[in-house]
Amino acid sequence: PKIVAFCDSNSDLDRTDYENKRTRINASSTSKKITAEDVEYILDLTNAITELQLQVEGQKLEILELRRRIGGYCEEIIRLKESYQEKCKENENLTEQ
Repeated sequence: PKIVAFCDSNSDLDRTDYENKRTRINASSTSKKITAEDVEYILDLTNAITELQLQVEGQKLEILELRRRIGGYCEEIIRLKESYQEKCKENENLTEQ
């Protein structure tokens, strides 16, 4: 990161204080460098995320298939119910005769 500092003419900033602050800024910026271990960890997490995304996509497809099958089962239940009701009416008519 780029650091810009402004000093007004009234401030008494001595050189030692300035150097100490500059050293602390440099030390903190070098400690933020990404290590090979960090890169490996990030790659592992990225791979895990990708795997989870693939699992979610697979589950979405499975859910769609299950919904389709449930819809078919509901249609079959309705057909069976209508057939049952027709048979009940036929039986009622036969018992009345």
